[in-house]
Parts: sequence; structure tokens; C-alpha cells
Amino acid sequence: MKTPDLAEIIGFEVNPKGRLLSRTFDLRSARGFAYERLVGYDKGTHSHDRANIAFARGGSELLFHMTDKNKDLYVDSSSFLWMPAHIQHSQGVRSVVWDNLAFLPNERVMATALKKIKASNPSSNEVFVKPRSALLIELLDRFFFEQIISGNPKTQFLYDSILEEVLRIITKKKENRDNVSMSSQVEDPGFSKAMQFIEANLFSKLDVKVIASSARMSVATLFRIFQRELGTTPF
Repeated sequence: MKTPDLAEIIGFEVNPKGRLLSRTFDLRSARGFAYERLVGYDKGTHSHDRANIAFARGGSELLFHMTDKNKDLYVDSSSFLWMPAHIQHSQGVRSVVWDNLAFLPNERVMATALKKIKASNPSSNEVFVKPRSALLIELLDRFFFEQIISGNPKTQFLYDSILEEVLRIITKKKENRDNVSMSSQVEDPGFSKAMQFIEANLFSKLDVKVIASSARMSVATLFRIFQRELGTTPF
């Protein structure tokens, strides 16, 4: 994906300190997102013109310092951070690597999600760190594979489902999980093994035969399961 001119994106005008390992952005669309992976990450005070939802990945432990309240919040792969627009903050990391997928939906996408789950708009000045639900973990894994690894642009349904689940958690809205969970479909344990292997070797060149072997299945079976679970192939 082509990286935009960050100087034009509010909250991304100044690059963070650290050694960049990977970066993927889509910050102009209604369903904005940013994925960054850096060693020795540090970013000074800034704010965004959209809500910012941070999902730490792997072993990363992210630090968000709320400037006005002089308060530190920490996020790891078991939680997520919800930050309304225009909150002044700085960012750092307590682990070696900053590995973060951030969602930055615009107001229209936010309003649609809130209407769908029949919830009120969250406070415009309160920042939350909340634990992830099992559904949210599953949806994030699938979005990351589809959008970040595979570069599939057709992830609108996954993006909206993640946003709705985040809003359910922070507004304490409940829904019948039998109708929501993607795990209600039959899922082969080999699919999970293949996904774990791909993520563990995210920045390595992988052969489809190696992926299939890691999940103890044939290449044909691997392709069939990926088509069933994600509607796409491993590549």
C-alpha cells in the first residue's frame, strides 16, 4: 500500500524516534488504520482528529501518557486502548518493540457502528483501556492477516465488526454471541496452526509448502481451508 504524505495527516506530522521495521497506512479513507512496528519507539506530544483505537501485538507493551491529566496508560496484546479525538498525549514502549495496529475511523463510520449496536457516543474526553473479548481477538487476527499480511483491500466487514465489538465493550452493550462469533462456523485446528506460523514468520519469505507442513496438512487442504475461512488463498 502506498504511504501517504504523513505531514498532511493530523497526529502523524512528526515521525517517531526509533528504527522502523514495518509500516502500513490507510489514513485518508473513512476506515483509517495504521500499523507500525519499530525498535526503540518514542513519540512526543500530539493528538489525532479522529478517535484512535490501539491494539498492541505480540509481546509489545505500549505506553500512552495523557498530557493534560499527567496519567500513564499501558496496553498489551490482551487489551486495547480507546482514545477520543483531540486528546493530547505522547507514546512510548516498555518492551523492546513497538508493534501496534491502530484504527482511526471517521465520524460517519463511528455513527453507523453506534447506531447498529444501539449505543450512545462514548465520552469525548475519557480514555479507556479494556480487555479484549474472545470475539475481538479472533476478528483482529483475521483483519491482520487479510489487510496487513495479504494486502486484501476488501476488509470492510471485518473493520466494522471490530469497531462494533470495541464499542460494545466500552459502552457495555451485550449481544447474542451465537449470532456474532465467527467461530460458530466449523474451524479446522490446522487453520489456527497455519495462522500462528505465518504470524511468527511475518517478515520472512515463506513457501506455501512450508506453511502447510507447519499445520501438518497438504497444500491442497491448506488452500481449501483458507478459502473456506477467509475467502482467499494463503497468498
